[in-house]
Amino acid sequence: TIFTTATVSAASTYTGSAPSYTNQVVAPDFSQVNTYIDTNQDAELASAKLQEINAQLAEMNAKMQDSMNVFNKENVAYQSAIQESIQEMQATNQVNLAKAQSDLQLAIANKDRDLQRQLQNGINDMQALVADNTSKVNKYGAEVGDYQAEVAKEIQENTTKTQQYQNLYVQLLQQYNTAFQIAQPQQQGER
Repeated sequence: TIFTTATVSAASTYTGSAPSYTNQVVAPDFSQVNTYIDTNQDAELASAKLQEINAQLAEMNAKMQDSMNVFNKENVAYQSAIQESIQEMQATNQVNLAKAQSDLQLAIANKDRDLQRQLQNGINDMQALVADNTSKVNKYGAEVGDYQAEVAKEIQENTTKTQQYQNLYVQLLQQYNTAFQIAQPQQQGER
C-alpha cells in the first residue's frame, strides 16, 4: 500500500486580500482666519473662511465614515472567507487523517512489519502536513489581528486629529465672536 498525502496550501484555499482602510486627510487654513481677524480685522471674511473650514471638516468626517463603512463591509466578507477557508482546511485535514488511519489499520492486518513501518512513515508525513496547515491557519489569524489593530490605530489617530481641528475651530470661532463684538460697537460709533 502506498500513501499519497494531500496538502492544502493557503493560496489554493483563499486568494483574496485583506480589505484596506482609506485614510482621509484635510488641511484647514486656520492661518488665513487668523490673518482676517488679527491683521485685517475683517469679521466677514473670517466668518466665511471658518464656514469653509467647517464644511471641509464635515466633508472629511463624512468621507471617514464612508471609508469605515466600506472597510467594515469588506472586512465582514474577508473574515467570512477566512473562516470558510479555515473550515475547509480543517475538514480536509480530518478526511486525510481519517483515511490515513484507516489505511494504517488495514495494512497492519494484511502486511508484514516492513510495510507497517512504511505506513507509519506515511502517517508521520500526514501529521506534519496537518501541523503545517494548522500553522498556516494560526498565521492567518495573527495577520488578521495585526491588520485590525493597525486599522483601529489609524481610525483613532484620525479621530484625534478631527477632534483637534474641531477644538481649534471652536477657539477661532470664539476669537471671531470676540473680535466681532469689539468691532461692532466701534462700527456703530463711526456711523
